[in-house]
Amino acid sequence: MRTVTRNILINVSLAALLMQCVEPFEIEIPGGSDFIVVDGLITDQPGPYVVNISVSSPLGFNDAVPVNDASVSVEEEGGITETFTLESPGQYVSSSLQGVAGRRYRLLISTRDGSRYQSDWVTLKPSPPIDSVYWEFDQRRSMEGQVEGVQFFVDTHDPENNTKFYRYRWTETWTYFAPFATTLDYLGDLKTAIRDYNRTCWIDEASRVINLASSQGNVKDVISNQSLNFVSTETNRLNIRYSILVEQLVMNEDEYNYWKGLKETNAETGELFDKQPQSLISNVVNIDNPDETVLGYFSVSGVSTQRVFIQRGDLPEGTTVKSLYAKCELIELEFSDPFSLAEREVLRNIKWGVWMFVNFSGPAFLVTTPECADCTIRGGYTTRPDFWVD
Repeated sequence: MRTVTRNILINVSLAALLMQCVEPFEIEIPGGSDFIVVDGLITDQPGPYVVNISVSSPLGFNDAVPVNDASVSVEEEGGITETFTLESPGQYVSSSLQGVAGRRYRLLISTRDGSRYQSDWVTLKPSPPIDSVYWEFDQRRSMEGQVEGVQFFVDTHDPENNTKFYRYRWTETWTYFAPFATTLDYLGDLKTAIRDYNRTCWIDEASRVINLASSQGNVKDVISNQSLNFVSTETNRLNIRYSILVEQLVMNEDEYNYWKGLKETNAETGELFDKQPQSLISNVVNIDNPDETVLGYFSVSGVSTQRVFIQRGDLPEGTTVKSLYAKCELIELEFSDPFSLAEREVLRNIKWGVWMFVNFSGPAFLVTTPECADCTIRGGYTTRPDFWVD
């Protein structure tokens, strides 16, 4: 047991030494042309809606600069105009607006320097219901070889042949358990305090890829076997219970072509949040200077949704699902009386959160790393979602 204590102290000392050697490095950003970037979406689902406004960063830098001093509003043709409120850097949020199918909307922006921007009028097209979201157990090739997992698909159709252009996005939610649990925090001098019991968590993740489908040119407006998300068994998402909420957004041909161009430009990663190329045509223009380059798009879409659950037992028999907690273990620490200098250092590191106190019985402490006893450390939350069904 003394060896365990000594090894822990050595590791902590090395970590502290490395942290002391890190010095801040200032990067000087080169100059270049700045372009306003607009990203907004209005739907027929309850808001609030968000319009993001930023200025593009110079070539070689991924982070755009948020615009925090603009006036942002959305106008309904023949109806009201709602002003959006700045809630976080570059993010403007609506209060009561809800889109209505068949009506037209446009975005209006004024910046501090007097520039005025306006989108085209866009009609909100209703979305037909999703016919089904379903999955198949499949394999994919990866750098490590063949990977097993669940591939999701979606089917839909519009009997009136009016939709044609679709975009899909989704939100994943899954639950997981920390292998150890404690309701005590160690305060020092063998004293403890009651803490929250954070063993069961849920976590959400929104899709980042551009997923498009079109029935243009087909006799019928049908989308069949459209591939969506692949969930690998190399993650812990399928370990207990998993849910995916699929959103189907419909649009006009101009917006479809914009998203298609953005996807093709970002083909290496296919991610939505990559830099937006200047060659794509936005539907937002500078009213007083139409030749100014504006990046991004103001979208108006009808939406339909469908949610699917997968239980671990739904997977084929014998399927192995990776656990993030495979290396978690309890360490038993026995201390002398009085404590030695090394033992006091161990106790201080428990208090600092390098390890988490799990239990105390007699002269021995049971400790583990925080992520093995508190599920929130891995980014989850402990409040059961309203939609969750066991």
